[in-house]
Amino acid sequence: MWEWFLRKVLRRKIRGFEVVADWARKVPHAEVRLPERATQHSAAYDIYALETKTIPPGGKVEFPTDVKVYMRKDEVFHLYPRSSQGIKHDVMLANTTGVIDADYYENPDNDGAFTIVLRNLGTEPYVVHAGDRIAQGEFAKFLIADNDFGKKLPKRKGGVGSTGK
Repeated sequence: MWEWFLRKVLRRKIRGFEVVADWARKVPHAEVRLPERATQHSAAYDIYALETKTIPPGGKVEFPTDVKVYMRKDEVFHLYPRSSQGIKHDVMLANTTGVIDADYYENPDNDGAFTIVLRNLGTEPYVVHAGDRIAQGEFAKFLIADNDFGKKLPKRKGGVGSTGK
C-alpha cells in the first residue's frame, strides 16, 4: 500500500532498472533490454546479453549489461545463475552470487553499471548470443545487527570491490 502511494501519487521511483549514462556504456552500439520477469509469479528478473561471445571450457567471460539498478536503501539486488545454465551446460556465475548494494547506483566509476561474468565448467565451448538470458536477479530486503544501528559508515566512492578498501 505504501509503495503504491509513493509510486502512483508522489511519482517516486521505488526500485527498477535504467540504462547507464552514455559515458559509462561498454557496448554503445547495442540495444539494451532492461531486466524483466518471464511470468506473473517469477521472483527474479532475467538479465540479457548485449553481445555474442563464446566461453571456452574452463574459461570465463565478462558480459557488460549497460544496466544499473535502483532500490531503497534497505534493499539489495542479488544476481544468480539461470537454473538451466548450470544444470544443462555447466555454466555458472564466476562469483557464484552477485550482490548489488543500493549505493552502487550512479557510482562515479561506472554510473552503477553491473557486469555478468560467466564461467564454463564444462568440456565444450558455450556460446552466448546477443539477447540470450544470462543471469537472473532478485530484489530483497536486508536487516542490520543491533550493534550496527546508527553507525557512521563511509559513503561508497567506487565500483566493484571498492567497499573493502
